[in-house]
Amino acid sequence: MRQQSEVLSAAGPAHAENAPAERKRAQRFPIKTLVRYRPCGEKDWHWGTTENISSSGIIFRGERFLEPKIKIEISVAVPLAVSGEKPAEISCQGTIVRARSSVGPGDPSVLAVSISSYRITRP
Repeated sequence: MRQQSEVLSAAGPAHAENAPAERKRAQRFPIKTLVRYRPCGEKDWHWGTTENISSSGIIFRGERFLEPKIKIEISVAVPLAVSGEKPAEISCQGTIVRARSSVGPGDPSVLAVSISSYRITRP
């Protein structure tokens, strides 16, 4: 698994407190595909649909609301049309950083996840 690396300032770790101002947001891709997710340690998966994906996070709409700071596992199907290669599956671990609960019946929750690690597999 690839671990997401921290971005430090050009001056080095001693000046890491300056890093947030220098960070660039990862490019987001508006990919709509199926996603399975569950809190780490739980057995049952829940379903949703991605809104956008970047190298550092995923925003998706899901059937189950989860509070921020919950650590989760995610599995995203990447179809041939998106990858340009064989279809793939991205398995991630991360943390919910933002969440909006559903406003009405049938309205999915919106969850934003910061990815801490991922693995890409192809059938």
